[in-house]
Amino acid sequence: MIDFRFHMVSLAAVLIALSVGIVLGAGPLNDDIGTTLTNEVNRLRQDKDDLRRQLTDEQRTGTARESFEEQVLPAVLAGELTDSRVTLVRLPESEDAAAGELEESLESAGATVGPTVSVSSAWTATGEDAQASRDEVARELLQDLGRPAGADVSLDSILGTLLGARTGDGSPTLGQEQRAAAFERLADAGLVTGEELGDPSDLFVVVGGPVAGDVQESGTDPDPEAQEVATAWVELAQALDQRSSGVVLLAGAADVSSGDASPVTLARADSGLSEGLSTVDVPGTALGRAATVFALREQKGGDSGHYGVGADAGSAIPDAS
Repeated sequence: MIDFRFHMVSLAAVLIALSVGIVLGAGPLNDDIGTTLTNEVNRLRQDKDDLRRQLTDEQRTGTARESFEEQVLPAVLAGELTDSRVTLVRLPESEDAAAGELEESLESAGATVGPTVSVSSAWTATGEDAQASRDEVARELLQDLGRPAGADVSLDSILGTLLGARTGDGSPTLGQEQRAAAFERLADAGLVTGEELGDPSDLFVVVGGPVAGDVQESGTDPDPEAQEVATAWVELAQALDQRSSGVVLLAGAADVSSGDASPVTLARADSGLSEGLSTVDVPGTALGRAATVFALREQKGGDSGHYGVGADAGSAIPDAS
């Protein structure tokens, strides 16, 4: 009997609740609920329309950029580097797409582009064993190249001697067979990779990127180890510059809160480290490729500058006149 009464009371409560809901839904709350739903539908519809317009704008921008890069950029660059031989030196942080597009632009400018040389991370590996191994390779190469005892044994200067059109120390220019054998020794040591060594170049583009580091307590300083590696890449670019008519160092800026370090940022901050170098901070863009070509032309004339969109850039692009 108690259970039956309990069920009857429960059923009555449900019926009353339904009745109240119907009354309220058809009365005081009906307008608020309807208005809320209508506003939400309108907002979602507006968001969809905004996204569609944004997608259309991005597609139009992408099409225009592709047209510029395919039709206009080659004409703008044509003849700027005629009678120049350029070698790309890729650092471990460089991107394949950016390097490939840059090579196309250099060829559009009339340059003869030699085989790309890629420098491995072993070039800057830390630790006593890694350094001792590099020193041993350098000493062996100096002997093979006929350099006097006590001469500069840095791998930077040796690579510059192998790739550049000038030796930098007044020594005779190396023969092709001698250069090829020395480059093969560097490759066997895991320091470089590349196709068969081409003729010496009078211009270089060193293509890199931010060196990865750990976030620091300050939140803005680069990781010391990353900064050390980035500095080493600037020194390599400087060694190539001393044995050629000019070098452009190409790498993006690092996120200040990431702990990463960019060789371009360091080069611009220390004029003593990068004297004579030109830098470009927008790799992988039409602006970056154009700036690189005009900076190389400027280098041939004995001038240098810092270009791109960074706050430490002198201008977006060298004077193209």
